[in-house]
Amino acid sequence: MAASKQNRRENRAGSETMERLISAAEELFSTAGFGGTSLRLLTQRAGTNIAAVSYHFGSMEKLYGAILDRRFLPILERRQSELERLSAQMNDVAPAARIEALLVSWIDPLLDSFFQSDGLGHLLLDLELQANQAINRGEISDWPQPFLDYQQRFGTALAAAAAHLPHDQARWRAEFICACVLPSLRSLNRDHANGWREHEHDLRTAFRSAWLASGMALLARDDNSKSD
Repeated sequence: MAASKQNRRENRAGSETMERLISAAEELFSTAGFGGTSLRLLTQRAGTNIAAVSYHFGSMEKLYGAILDRRFLPILERRQSELERLSAQMNDVAPAARIEALLVSWIDPLLDSFFQSDGLGHLLLDLELQANQAINRGEISDWPQPFLDYQQRFGTALAAAAAHLPHDQARWRAEFICACVLPSLRSLNRDHANGWREHEHDLRTAFRSAWLASGMALLARDDNSKSD
């Protein structure tokens, strides 16, 4: 009985330490970046010791992966679910409709999270920006594997729907339109920093419509691309 209570106390203490580390790392990584966050600064902010990072996560990079999972996994799971549904239901659907449905399945989960009223949107933008910069600088290897697997499947599905384009063109156009979202949302967040919540629905609708129109223009067949 006593041993059981002791184990519960230790498990609770371990969970609390992990949560403090994740919360502190999330704040630091989103502002200073991975390379700008020292292990000592992180553990000081979390009120724990350096050994705790290794014990609970194994490395700073795995801690970063835990943060990305925490904030982006709900978006990923919705995207995966929608991609599964579309893959099963849209074999006989016209290419333009398939392209639009795939783009909607990608953008809506992100916009729903970005436009939440708890300030999560700003954090998502900062974390994604810092993660991509850390990858480009070689500070971390890449996003966690489930994110990479989904992006591969999504790109393949979009390229198949845009079969009128050469495969490499379809892929780079899809990558381009997705890559435009982060800087565009950052600009939206900055330009409407004061009082933008009053017009949140209008901003979301306008952004979504403009992005989808751009994606369709890049990927869907137009009159000039049809064969005679």
